[in-house]
Amino acid sequence: MKRFRGTKLSARSLIFVVCLMGLMAGSWEAAAQATGSISGRVTDESGAGIFNIKVVVYDASDAFMGSVFTSAGGYYTASGLEAGNYKILFEPNGLNYPWEFYNNKISFFQADRIAVIEGYTTSNIDAQLITAGQISGRVTDEWGVGIPNIEVFACGRGAYYRYDDCAHSGYTNASGNYGS
Repeated sequence: MKRFRGTKLSARSLIFVVCLMGLMAGSWEAAAQATGSISGRVTDESGAGIFNIKVVVYDASDAFMGSVFTSAGGYYTASGLEAGNYKILFEPNGLNYPWEFYNNKISFFQADRIAVIEGYTTSNIDAQLITAGQISGRVTDEWGVGIPNIEVFACGRGAYYRYDDCAHSGYTNASGNYGS
């Protein structure tokens, strides 16, 4: 077996080895970071894009993965997702629309799963939001004095003790009033 002690690499050979190592590291890094994305558009009843809707991404076990906001045309892309199944929540971000999961579902447990494949964009994950109804009222104590900072929910029939079937309305003000 030959020994190469004291053998010097030429500058050309050294550059080749360094470049080869860089290419190999780059391909390993790219393989480790290969992700997919979800894209779509959020519109109102007329089909116009809605600006600034918060699009929240959860994995199938309800873990928050991140969020993005829709553009002026209502478009969004959630990138950097590993291959797997996800659920998308469209939050109105202060606008008069109800919260909604993809495909018109009202709760996480009902929400459709969206498959993400490494290196691809799962597109057309769209939502058409309708203008929400309004509720208002007042929360008082037994003397009729308004109670501030009470969180108020509107829940569907039979949704007792299950917040996943409720729509968040807001908090009471200093006089105990809520709604608009």
